[in-house]
Amino acid sequence: MNPKPKVLFVGNSAWSMYNFRIDTFLYLSNYFEIIVLAPIDEYSKKITENNIQFVELHTIKNKSTNPFNDIQLYFELKKIYTKLSPALIIHYTIKPNIYGTLAANSVKIPCIAITTGLGYAFTHQNIISKIIIQLYQFSLKKAKEVWFLNTDDFNTFVDKKIIDYNKAFLLYGEGINVAKYLPLENEKNKKKTIFLLSARMLFDKGVKDFIDAATILQNKGFSIEAQLLGFLDAENPKGIDKKTMDDWTNVGYIKYLGSTTNVMPFIAAADCVVLPSFYREGIPRILMEAASMSKPIITTNNVGCREVVDDTINGFLCEMKNPIDLANKMEKFILLSDAEKINMGLAGRQKMIQLFDINIVNSTYLKKINQWLEN
Repeated sequence: MNPKPKVLFVGNSAWSMYNFRIDTFLYLSNYFEIIVLAPIDEYSKKITENNIQFVELHTIKNKSTNPFNDIQLYFELKKIYTKLSPALIIHYTIKPNIYGTLAANSVKIPCIAITTGLGYAFTHQNIISKIIIQLYQFSLKKAKEVWFLNTDDFNTFVDKKIIDYNKAFLLYGEGINVAKYLPLENEKNKKKTIFLLSARMLFDKGVKDFIDAATILQNKGFSIEAQLLGFLDAENPKGIDKKTMDDWTNVGYIKYLGSTTNVMPFIAAADCVVLPSFYREGIPRILMEAASMSKPIITTNNVGCREVVDDTINGFLCEMKNPIDLANKMEKFILLSDAEKINMGLAGRQKMIQLFDINIVNSTYLKKINQWLEN
């Protein structure tokens, strides 16, 4: 029996590789020898517990702009690629996409780059963003293909001539396991409407806009609870610190839930999931999770976010950086009848089944990997 072809997946955290892609890795392990390469964290063990090989990446520093760190990363990746000698490498996020692609090319291993959201480089205009774009232009010429999770990012890279159109491929999100994220029965609280924002606690995720919108509704006499779920990332320049969070939650109608490894019970307990992000998203997983669980969604008319919501059908779209418009959409939701809210949730789940089901994503991965292995 011939051994399975070896496929290496490279990311900037074991957390993201597990939470966003473990279902895909498990599916592909039926056909290939799957190896995950990322910095070690508490999710590394979860990957190996699923019988997926994990190799630690030591030198990646996601927030560093020191070129010497990036040179170290390039050489570490080159050494690992030479040692493992996979048939194909798939990279995620900025630094693996740039330096991993260059390292793979240097040892003549074909690779695919997957952009999971364009983030900082495309929302800020400064010298760092210009350098990142130039590095993308240089490195991605070496990739066999570049995948995008939404049409906006696809068009941006093509229009800016970062990559050639023939090299670009659109994959709608990284999929959601609709058999896992099922609608759950929840004891309805008729006294107040619960809105849930689940994300890293960053200003770019629209957290302050959510707080301001909740305050507007509270002042108008609506009985609400605005819940925040996600870890405080105070080291991030856009992060929210504990003091700020404490100040917000002192008012009573704002509740910080901390962080969790299982978002499902929190989604189930909420009436509506809100993500007023103005970050350059790929496709936010929380929106797919909420829709799959038949929860109505309110999110911004923003890259990636709008892919999940058909306005007024399975939720509402609001303007970015506009807490007044967000409050208006939250009020619209409150005033819907119970039947209208149920139908909105059902429409969201149907959208997930038709477009974002993990089985669709897995089949695409399998087809594409086989295509490049045969070349």
